[in-house]
Amino acid sequence: MDNFYARTNGFVSEMVRACQGSTGAQQSISLLIGQILRDEGTRPLGQSLMQIVVGERDRALLTRNLVGEPLWLINRILDELAASPSQGPLF
Repeated sequence: MDNFYARTNGFVSEMVRACQGSTGAQQSISLLIGQILRDEGTRPLGQSLMQIVVGERDRALLTRNLVGEPLWLINRILDELAASPSQGPLF
């Protein structure tokens, strides 16, 4: 699990910054999500990430089709957003 946190720190931070309104983070996250959505195997993760950036925070809804690391990633992002001072939507 420690390796997971180390590998995802940058992405999680960028997601939080994007959701807080950072234009640069919004652009990079949008590109990454677009790539994730193109692959059938990672599409459920991409859909959950897109829902987060448009303001969805319902953990059960966002994680219902995920297992393993994608599930951990969404939970981690939601935890970081809940702890952050601003949670505005990306779009």
